[in-house]
Amino acid sequence: MELDSKLKKIGKIISKIRKEKELSQGALGELAQCSQMTIQRIEHGTRGGVRLESLLTIADALNLSLADVFFETEQGEAKAQKSKSRWEYLSERIERMNPSIRDWICDFLEKILDKPWQ
Repeated sequence: MELDSKLKKIGKIISKIRKEKELSQGALGELAQCSQMTIQRIEHGTRGGVRLESLLTIADALNLSLADVFFETEQGEAKAQKSKSRWEYLSERIERMNPSIRDWICDFLEKILDKPWQ
């Protein structure tokens, strides 16, 4: 996975936890002794200008370790991969079905997913 993608995932996790704790970006910045702009850059996954020390103090202000943040990122990736594998398996099984049953299942999935199946 490329660096930009990882930075965005870390930013999303920090944003999610900050919101769960009902903190504004400014309030988290005060707790972490960094600027609101730094919080914004991290939450948006902006590359450059974000130091490891900032990530450490932000994680600490949220009562997390940086390892917790990275673990949640990796765990999210594992869940996404597992979900993708299940859909691929389901798709393969549907493709091997009797055409009339396959059409019925595809119509049903399109209705509940509100988008075309495959």
